[in-house]
Amino acid sequence: MYWKEVVVLSDYCAIPLDCPLRVKDEGSVFEVLSGLSAYDVSRMAGEVWVKHNHEPRYVNGGNLKAEEINHIHSHFRRNLCVILSKSAAPAFKPWQHTGSYSEGFGYGMPPVPDRGKKREEPASDVASDEDSDNEKPPLEIKNLRWEHADEQLKKDTPDSAHEGGTIKLLADFENYVDGGGVDFILSDKSTGVKKQLKRIHTRCKNGASEVEWIVDVSKIEGKPDIIFEVEAGSLLSAPCEIVIGSKITYIIDLAIGPNYEKSHDDTIRLFSADDAKSYDKTLTVKADKKTDDNYLTLEFPDVDTSLHYSLEIDKGSEGEKYCLFKNKSLKVVSNG
Repeated sequence: MYWKEVVVLSDYCAIPLDCPLRVKDEGSVFEVLSGLSAYDVSRMAGEVWVKHNHEPRYVNGGNLKAEEINHIHSHFRRNLCVILSKSAAPAFKPWQHTGSYSEGFGYGMPPVPDRGKKREEPASDVASDEDSDNEKPPLEIKNLRWEHADEQLKKDTPDSAHEGGTIKLLADFENYVDGGGVDFILSDKSTGVKKQLKRIHTRCKNGASEVEWIVDVSKIEGKPDIIFEVEAGSLLSAPCEIVIGSKITYIIDLAIGPNYEKSHDDTIRLFSADDAKSYDKTLTVKADKKTDDNYLTLEFPDVDTSLHYSLEIDKGSEGEKYCLFKNKSLKVVSNG
């Protein structure tokens, strides 16, 4: 990894201990890294993390740059990384050194010239390095998408999420370093103004990132209008929409005589088809909403129309249990 002023190497043995450019005390770590951009610090921290860890790293919000510097510092203290900085020895010119720094370690220092000969600095080499930096392909954030964590919901309602359900937010990257910081930003636009709901931090791995979000739109008045964006480096992606299923009160009339003595211990259970059974409510004949007829009228509140449901009737002492319908959308189930 190369920066013009500072280099962080994830291999402690890569540089001789007495190299003049080597940062040696812990206090200098903060001073050296604080002068860099948040983007560069994030890339350095990612390089160190990928070298010495096998799982994604999560940062707990707040000042992300400070978190990344602390991350590098913790590895520095354990001799897991090396930091080189021009500020450690401003007057040091490696090509004038007669020691081993320029021979065999391969960290960008030219070979030692013959004594008595003046070393020529080819201007074309410098220009070539600068041109190379300028020609680096730009970072791209693409293919934003989301999916249910629940396998059944992936099949039943792939296009809409629901309150309390867990969904995965995913994105792909081009020309982004493994371990680089990534933020998934969830917002609501229902009021006409984008309001951030949650920011989830993770890292790029193999050109992709994903996080999980437990859908929580309970504090939003009216119909939610949810989007998420992805931020990596200094780039913010285009938004991706998350459709949230609406909630209704499901009313059903059943041919069960509420005044019939043997029906008094009957139970009627409405439950969702997802593995987590995110909706599961049982009512009895006492919940009858109309007492002036021979039907049992029940109301199931807060039913998410994006889910599929089954209705189970347990006849109690009569010993019979059956499903009136199974794994159906309430939009297509006839009432009664």
